[in-house]
Amino acid sequence: MKTNTLFNLLFRFNLYIVIALLWANNSFAQTSSILIAPAKDANKWGYIDQAGKWLVKPTYQFANEFSENLAAVQLNNKWGYIDATGQMTIDAQYEDAYNFVNGFARARKNNLWGYINSGGQWIIEPQFDSANDFSEGMALVLKNGHYGFINEQGNVAVPLHFDEAFDFAEGLALVSENKEWQYIDRNSNIVPLPECDHASSYFSEGLAVVSKNNTYGYVNNKGKWVINPQYKAVGPFSQYLASVLSPDKKRYGFINTKGDFIIPPIYEAANHFSENLAAVSENGQFGYINTKGEWVIPPQFENAEPFKNNLAKVQIDGKYNFVDANGKIISPQNFNWVFEFSEGLAAVQVNSKYGYINPNGTYTIQPTYAACGSFQKAKPYIYAETPIIETLQPTSKNIEAKTADFIYSYNVISVSDIIDYTIVVNNNIYEELNKKGTTTTIKKNGKTTNISGSVKLKEGNNVVYIKVSNQNATNQSQPIIINYKPTFANNKKPNLYILTVGIAEFLDTNYNINYADNDAIDISKMFLEQRNMPEDQRIFGDITVETLTNEEATRENIQKTILNMKKIVSKNDIFLFFISTHGEIGSDNQFYLRVYNTDPGLELLSVNGLSNQWLVERINEFDGTVIQLMDACHSAKAGMEKDLTAMKAGMSETDMVVRDLQATLSGGKGVYFYASSNSKQLSQERHEWQNGAFTEAIIGCFNQKEYTDFKNKPVIADPNHDGFIYTDELESYISSVVKKITNGEQNPRSHLKNAEPIPIFVLPKK
Repeated sequence: MKTNTLFNLLFRFNLYIVIALLWANNSFAQTSSILIAPAKDANKWGYIDQAGKWLVKPTYQFANEFSENLAAVQLNNKWGYIDATGQMTIDAQYEDAYNFVNGFARARKNNLWGYINSGGQWIIEPQFDSANDFSEGMALVLKNGHYGFINEQGNVAVPLHFDEAFDFAEGLALVSENKEWQYIDRNSNIVPLPECDHASSYFSEGLAVVSKNNTYGYVNNKGKWVINPQYKAVGPFSQYLASVLSPDKKRYGFINTKGDFIIPPIYEAANHFSENLAAVSENGQFGYINTKGEWVIPPQFENAEPFKNNLAKVQIDGKYNFVDANGKIISPQNFNWVFEFSEGLAAVQVNSKYGYINPNGTYTIQPTYAACGSFQKAKPYIYAETPIIETLQPTSKNIEAKTADFIYSYNVISVSDIIDYTIVVNNNIYEELNKKGTTTTIKKNGKTTNISGSVKLKEGNNVVYIKVSNQNATNQSQPIIINYKPTFANNKKPNLYILTVGIAEFLDTNYNINYADNDAIDISKMFLEQRNMPEDQRIFGDITVETLTNEEATRENIQKTILNMKKIVSKNDIFLFFISTHGEIGSDNQFYLRVYNTDPGLELLSVNGLSNQWLVERINEFDGTVIQLMDACHSAKAGMEKDLTAMKAGMSETDMVVRDLQATLSGGKGVYFYASSNSKQLSQERHEWQNGAFTEAIIGCFNQKEYTDFKNKPVIADPNHDGFIYTDELESYISSVVKKITNGEQNPRSHLKNAEPIPIFVLPKK
């Protein structure tokens, strides 16, 4: 604003005095919340208090309602933000802008949308053709004609490849690709819909409306029919009831989540339940019934809306009013239009003017404005001598961290230069720097400096805050409590011990296959590269790798290596066992892994084959965690030409392996078991891979190789973009990729019991 009335100047001066008296310690001040609403005189918008007095003189082309202590206003065809004193806290510079929601406001600049914080900094740079507000931590965005979702860090959480999409609700979002509708969750997992014509974009009480052949039913959050399509019209579930038009197309009633009519279909129209009442129509008039179907307010209105805060909007003789839960019309005067109550006041229109009433129907502000909006609470920010600290990250005061590196970000607003700041962690000075605003942005009411960085956390609760000093005083932020739960029980990094076994050439050459030895060597190489990473970037303190291939892979050598590793693997370490060979059931009906010198046939497997029973018994004796990756099955055709596709026979043994593991392992030990295929399929290896499909997928996961599934959805190795591969992420990636590269002929099996996801691989930085 360029000018102020004498009233506004006096008001602000007096407000400063009051604040100063309340805050004798010279720290920054916030008044208690006031009620403020946008209102329009003949041509311009400003803001009024609950007495109808102008708090902010009508100056703007348009003015939004307040949200999170700021309001978006339009000035000279540009949008900016003001506080409740009318101070322009973010200059009018945007082509369009919306209100703040959970610390973010979407704004458009140079015809692209991004997100700003309350200090006016771009948290997510403008880059989208369209953008929605954040809903459940995700925001729907449009870029290059495709929709997807970003998270609050600005990272793409759901890739942008949808033709249409809607916001998240109850953990799911409705999306369309190639005219096929489906739901997805926050991790891009698909929840397929049954055959249908259309689906609702939101869930209510766990159910969503879906139509098929011009009839409607409901699906759950698994995409399964809960109530088959049979109704000609339906509403959302509310208070476990939903209004539906009976199949004979005549009347509305209310069903429960089983599809049973709780209130019979006898009404001409029906709205959803709210505050135990629902508006229904009889003989062309609306009234309200309770959840038993009993009339509480007899039919008498031309239209009626759901109750909110014990009042409902109704239409009478072409005009509008409110009715309470006892059926009392609150005002003797009907209005041309009424807004919903907000903060105890509702805007009403009389002829061409707007005013406000209270819940008793009494005018608190006479209709004198050309237009108006709803009242909201806001706190006027007063900039004093002491620096004001705004915490940008983290956004919560109590959070959990998965990694020891914790990122913080603060905005500091000060009328004088910041001379130093201190990061305090657990009452100890973590970082103390003397710094004069190298990142300072000059604002009309002072300076804003962003201070960002990271600290190392200890296991358990950590208390973090910042102390900032300018030339006048010192202030500190509200403490943030971060509960750091490392993957392992102590702060010492676990060690990783690996044994990879691959047998492509056997003593009996009839059993030879092509690439099993490559499988073992390539898996070993992947982890040896991890060992060469800088220590501060590694998950593991040390990585020990043993590889046995072909003639080295006798039963004696394999067993000896496993026993030696068992001696040195401690409680917090990990032993990873990978094997690629034949798996067979012997004459004693036990499962064996064929090693280099195993005698041909099945009769002597128990003599020099590697017994699965022996293996799982030894695994149970390990103090640490054990992960098994097993690419072991029969050979479909021994001695196949090297340049042709080799097929290793179906793995009916998988269930037996899992059975042995379950029977042998104690309840406290986790099971991480991955097998290359299910019990009725062949495991493939191909010349183009130089590996088995199973190993190809593992290596692809560690290399973040780009694949798509059968629906052309990208298969993402690291869906949460944290730079690590966890055991559950490996499972998901292997499952999707192996299915795709084998054209659905091979489906890996996994078994994770008592097994929380743990990181096993650090991804290379791109």
